[in-house]
Amino acid sequence: MTVHWIIVIFTILCLSALAPGDFWPGRYCCNLLFDSQCRNACNRAHSKDELTGLCKRHHEVAFFNCLDRQEVSLECCGPATSSQCQAVCKAIFLEASLPSRSQRESVAKYCDSHVATCIRNYTKGTPANDPTQSLPCCDHTNNVQCQSTCRQTLRTLTAEEEILDELVEACGIPNLADPLWQCFLRKSSDVRPQDNSGGTIETAGIDGAKLLCCTKSKTSTCKNLCVKTYSRGWTNSWNRFHRECAYHPMEADLNLCLQEVEEPCKMGCEGLQYCSNYNNRPTELFRSCSIQADRAARGDVQLWSKGTIRLPLMDDIPVKGGSQAGHNPLLVVLN
Repeated sequence: MTVHWIIVIFTILCLSALAPGDFWPGRYCCNLLFDSQCRNACNRAHSKDELTGLCKRHHEVAFFNCLDRQEVSLECCGPATSSQCQAVCKAIFLEASLPSRSQRESVAKYCDSHVATCIRNYTKGTPANDPTQSLPCCDHTNNVQCQSTCRQTLRTLTAEEEILDELVEACGIPNLADPLWQCFLRKSSDVRPQDNSGGTIETAGIDGAKLLCCTKSKTSTCKNLCVKTYSRGWTNSWNRFHRECAYHPMEADLNLCLQEVEEPCKMGCEGLQYCSNYNNRPTELFRSCSIQADRAARGDVQLWSKGTIRLPLMDDIPVKGGSQAGHNPLLVVLN
């Protein structure tokens, strides 16, 4: 078990020793809050009910996802009959990612079948499409440990996230230059689900450039979602990936990489009507230099002139419109 998890489990054991009511499990999630008023209330709260009206779920997605996990942990970990099982169980629900191999082994060692089944039901991954079909890929590496783990994993595990977790630990992060990962990507594209409607949305194929961006992810949850989104039927995971990772404060490098792939920076800009100040600058780099982006900028400022800027994961920002800001539509002043 890693030092990180030893510290986590030690912390949980210490907190468990507090008198009832002194510690609310949801308090662990308070540091994820953006709104300072909500965060202060969370640090004082003894239950979720005390935050009603102060914290908005659509603004604080990460916090409420964390809170939901802590509530599930009470259900799963409550019946634990030993302090070791209690600590291991609660540690699993601290992160949004699936349990690692060491955590699964600890559950099997310290917990009874009731607790283990509860954890398995709530951390169930996406079923893989017959993993044994990818067994030939294991022969595409000269790393003996990687090869052995690859074969054992594909024969025993059934969830995509668990399989990926084991392969990354034994074989390294996905790399399109590696024959092993090339083989897995080809296999995943061969088993794309059929679209009965006659469309092509599920058969869009693998986006190798964006898949490489997944290696820049700082959290295991976003890394797994990123790999799923850009290597197979993306409609199953794109919404969750966008919701949980697109505005995550730790995933700036990942999202910048995805933007570079989507719209690479290019020299010079011309043909703009609204943002015309950016025309005729041949030595500067621009990402969104297009008529569509020009029109979008005009539309955004028109919306702002109505008095409110709306951004994801943030409270609405009140602004003064063009007439109050000296008739300059680009001069937006906070109230």
